[in-house]
Amino acid sequence: GENLIEFPIKMLERAAWITCNLYIVWTQSPASYFGIALLPVACMTTFQFFTFKFFRKCNDRMRRVEEETVSATTEVLVNIKTVRQLANEPSAAASYARRGLARRLIGEKIYTT
Repeated sequence: GENLIEFPIKMLERAAWITCNLYIVWTQSPASYFGIALLPVACMTTFQFFTFKFFRKCNDRMRRVEEETVSATTEVLVNIKTVRQLANEPSAAASYARRGLARRLIGEKIYTT
């Protein structure tokens, strides 16, 4: 749904940039030099395209890192909550410790064999 709205807006925005640049070149340069004056505009448009593409990739990468950070933080908070709950229940804490010890011993047996 959002792409149907955002895509035309982005295309209109880009077309407006190009149109504004062409208008500025048309008004600033003599008619005989208009073709030559378009060369920097073409270079600038190409440069802007790749620059916008690069920044879009950077923003996507930054968003993914933020999501991973939030996920890791949430996991740590859940573990802290679990440890606090176990600390309040002595029998559950003992059971948790036994399971941890059993896992560690099994892991040691796997590595020593």
